[in-house]
Amino acid sequence: MAYLSKDPLRYRRQILSLKDFMTGKHCTVLLLDDRTSREPDLQLHSIVHGVISLDRVPRDYGNTRRQLQVLKLRGTSFREGLHDYLIHTGGVKVFPRLVAAESRGKVPNETVSSGIPELDALTGGGLDRGTSTLLMGPAGSGKTTIALRWAFSAALRNEKSVLCIFEESPHTLITRAAGLGMGIQKFLESGLISLERVPRDYGNTRRQLQVLKLRGTSFREGLHDYLIHTGGVKVFPRLVAAESRGKVPNETVSSGIPELDALTGGGLDRGTSTLLMGPAGSGKTTIALRWAFSAALRNEKSVLCIFEESPHTLITRAAGLGMGIQKFLESGLISLERVDPAEMPPGQLIEKVKFYVENRDVKLVVIDSLNGYLQSVPGEQFLTLHLHELLGFLNNSGILTLLTLAQAGTIGSSMPTPVDVSYLADNILLFRYFEVRGEVRQAISAIKKRGGSHERKIRELAFSDGKITVGKPISNFHGVLTGIPTLLDLDPKP
Repeated sequence: MAYLSKDPLRYRRQILSLKDFMTGKHCTVLLLDDRTSREPDLQLHSIVHGVISLDRVPRDYGNTRRQLQVLKLRGTSFREGLHDYLIHTGGVKVFPRLVAAESRGKVPNETVSSGIPELDALTGGGLDRGTSTLLMGPAGSGKTTIALRWAFSAALRNEKSVLCIFEESPHTLITRAAGLGMGIQKFLESGLISLERVPRDYGNTRRQLQVLKLRGTSFREGLHDYLIHTGGVKVFPRLVAAESRGKVPNETVSSGIPELDALTGGGLDRGTSTLLMGPAGSGKTTIALRWAFSAALRNEKSVLCIFEESPHTLITRAAGLGMGIQKFLESGLISLERVDPAEMPPGQLIEKVKFYVENRDVKLVVIDSLNGYLQSVPGEQFLTLHLHELLGFLNNSGILTLLTLAQAGTIGSSMPTPVDVSYLADNILLFRYFEVRGEVRQAISAIKKRGGSHERKIRELAFSDGKITVGKPISNFHGVLTGIPTLLDLDPKP
């Protein structure tokens, strides 16, 4: 505004006019001004109601010190002088200048013992409350130890102390005190929380916290993921499946394809988990999506947590197979959660799933795929532990869960998996490619259904003509699951 006004007088008039206008509108106005000269513009100060000056004080080492000073605040008493402040993620923290005169109180007429009679004798029976004592001497002469002795003695009397230490580390101090008969560890805190950073080969560092101690209070043990983000800290408590006991309805969930339902013994039971396992591109995601689409047709909600495929590709591919899920996405019957394993810790994914179950009333959860989920946890052991709790929670909540797992390779009997979670799943659907007369075909079979019967046959699976087709049981071939079947002569000549 000063440059636009061209001369100082016009500039001040413009500020005054702006102030009068805003005052008439009952507005509180903050004017920002860069100080281009050492001398303050006193005429400008006289126009406004308040003036706050902010300074940066450089130091030879460490962070720049920031200070603010209230120079003027018309009609209000304020604390004068310089006040330190910090700018940090989440806002600004101001530390008002301490005024001792504001803390007048009645000081008890008593002495504070160090717990060492000879030392108390030297100080006339102890140190008086409400006094300050300087312990002075060369390095290593025992100043910190003597001060710590008074704090330890106070703790034995159930009195609280605080030690502000600049040079020595807490660990060294605690160890050294213990060696001198002062076990201060038990007095240090009512609670102890450990924060850890777990580096990963790629992506964001994983942060975890653990409550090690919280005196007089029950707390959730174990490691809990947390994020530091703009606005604060978000903690994702470790999931405990045993806390989610509920009544699970005794009913099956149809895929909407009669042949597929027949393969699974009439459909998949609510409150169970199903592992869809096979090579890449064999139809695992499509079949899982078919169950979600069928649920949406019944006005039941589903959520799909997808790691690899983009939502656009999934929507387009589904539409090409007769599953127009776009309208269900808009209505909220189907939700898509894109998961980046390099950015999202596993605790956050579990929290998202839990939110949909407890707040969105979803009946079906799809995790596509466990290969992507494995990338967000440090190893197979942790994945199985996470899945054990997650599937326990979903099963107890009556949710049908579908998990896809891609196996290495395309055709053959040996197809290793990156992680063995088959024992965690209640049901397993196996997908395979097989070759017949130079043509690659697909097959699906149910190899496990805990708590119920299922078809033992292998059926052909096809994705063509804008639909999903599950054929009749394959009975004229042997070795379909190996990928190279043998044609059987079912009608031998006499």
